[in-house]
Amino acid sequence: MMKEMAPPTRAIVDYIETVDYASLPPSAIQAVTRNFVDTVAYMAAGCDDRTTRAARAYARTATGTPAASALGVAGSVLLNGAVLVNVAAIWPGECHDDEQTRPPRSPIAPALFALAEATGATPAQFIEAVHGSYQLAMALSDEAPLPGTGFGPSLHLSISVAAGAAKLLALDAGQRANAIAIAITPSLPMGVPEHRPGAA
Repeated sequence: MMKEMAPPTRAIVDYIETVDYASLPPSAIQAVTRNFVDTVAYMAAGCDDRTTRAARAYARTATGTPAASALGVAGSVLLNGAVLVNVAAIWPGECHDDEQTRPPRSPIAPALFALAEATGATPAQFIEAVHGSYQLAMALSDEAPLPGTGFGPSLHLSISVAAGAAKLLALDAGQRANAIAIAITPSLPMGVPEHRPGAA
């Protein structure tokens, strides 16, 4: 367990702990539900994309536990493969800059849906995890916008998905902090910004 946390990490760790389905207003629950339905539509749009087909081919190579459903794959596959397929299916043509952190374009819900299925989470637990992740992603985008910095939106998304996953897994504060740290690390290899094909 981590003995000390940087203030931003502590704020995220504490925030995600406070997210509770019973405390969410009906409008928030309705928004998450509506956005998830929209997300499924976006996934359907990207189901035949070359990247999604490649992800499915990879996912089919392994089975076991934990397992979850992957878009377009019969039966269950390993959780990491299910997450990869479901996230890859978000239609890339609909994502622009930090708008990727905004529902329904975000890969947050597809990733957490696979984890929720694998862990047997209730719909309420799924909704609170997605709500917390969405709110965190949008707060990060507003408070620390990435466009113009050279870093892609995957940094905010990685942190937000990790926080939502920690919520679904009921991790303690130290474990949540470690999950966030692990999510950040691949986004900052030696401080080298993320560059996408065709980006200036």
